Amino acid sequence: MGQTASVLSHLLFGFVPEQLWADFPPIKADLTGRTYLITGSNTGLGLAAAVHLARLNPARLILAVRDLSKGAKAKEHVLAQTNYAGTIDVWELDMSSFESVKRFADLANSSLTRLDGALINAGMGPPPSWEETVDGWERVLQVNAIATGLLCVLVLPLLQATIKQSQEPPHLTITGSEYL
Repeated sequence: MGQTASVLSHLLFGFVPEQLWADFPPIKADLTGRTYLITGSNTGLGLAAAVHLARLNPARLILAVRDLSKGAKAKEHVLAQTNYAGTIDVWELDMSSFESVKRFADLANSSLTRLDGALINAGMGPPPSWEETVDGWERVLQVNAIATGLLCVLVLPLLQATIKQSQEPPHLTITGSEYL
């Protein structure tokens, strides 16, 4: 067996399985009193993150979704999977509309006194054909990049205000996926 084949064999049958099926210790952080926001939280990674955060006991979770009925189902799922006793809000956010992003950020900035973490996760894979948003941008570019950046900038003052209220710094996390 050549060196390349040996390295490939190690990766496929050793390293990768060890990483995927390793017994990682459970996270036992206590997020009491904190507020977290998750975009794209009605499915996939966003929904899994909402369930995980609910298990860590924050005071408030905000599920930011394009479709409020799907958001309500996601909220039910989070509650069914956890013993979460805090507040879960479902807020409308359509990243394909800058106006929706601005409304969402205005709501966050006017109604929240703190934001300890924002998981900016909403995104989309490539559509079957070119699509433009109401703002005139290609849909995937606007949703995955431009509106993501806009939302981050618009909630930054709230994240900065939280620094004064907490010994722990707030977190801004942007996720991304590749569709194959």
